Amino acid sequence: NKVIKKYGGELRMIGGICRDLILNKNNSKDLDFVTNMQINKLLTCFEKEKINFLKSGLKYGCIKILLTDFTIEITSLRKDFDYDGRRPRIEYTKSWKEDSYRRDFTINAIYISFSGEIFDPHNGFRDLLNRKVKFIGEPNTRIIEDNLRILRFLRFSVSYANEIDKTAYQACRNNIKKIRKLSYTRRLEEVKKIIILTNFKSFLKKLDSFFLKEIF
Repeated sequence: NKVIKKYGGELRMIGGICRDLILNKNNSKDLDFVTNMQINKLLTCFEKEKINFLKSGLKYGCIKILLTDFTIEITSLRKDFDYDGRRPRIEYTKSWKEDSYRRDFTINAIYISFSGEIFDPHNGFRDLLNRKVKFIGEPNTRIIEDNLRILRFLRFSVSYANEIDKTAYQACRNNIKKIRKLSYTRRLEEVKKIIILTNFKSFLKKLDSFFLKEIF
């Protein structure tokens, strides 16, 4: 944060670390951050400060810093468009709100500054406390944009929701066969994250056999 601030940028927390802070849980080992500094300037300032990072996500405005016990991922503010069912084209923006619209769920679009200020354009804080997992925008549209969101919706629902959102679940079920368009590796990674969740077994009773068959 000090490095980015030194070069005129701002860094905010996003994703799992924000949910953990709000729910007073232990912090995630994989930490996600967003900056209003464009990726080229971010690279320059990190190189000047001799901070080692991976460039594998540069196409999507993202860099990773690998530390001993966890990974830090920093992404520049951006807009996504022209999805192909998984990967979008991107355009950088200076607007935190515009960046929020590319995110999938309201509870995944809560930004927290290092001074503790919360930017919550989609009422994700309220949904998190009420144990609701809701798409930002119309569920069917968001799933067609990125088919992985079917599995992510299931994982987030198992992790945070008391009940599965019926409209979102129906949209997932209607598009379930699109999962097969995802790479085997990406599907496996997501399924592994789902089945190790402590309350996954209880959620199985709420899912129909057709849905489960297509996933597994």
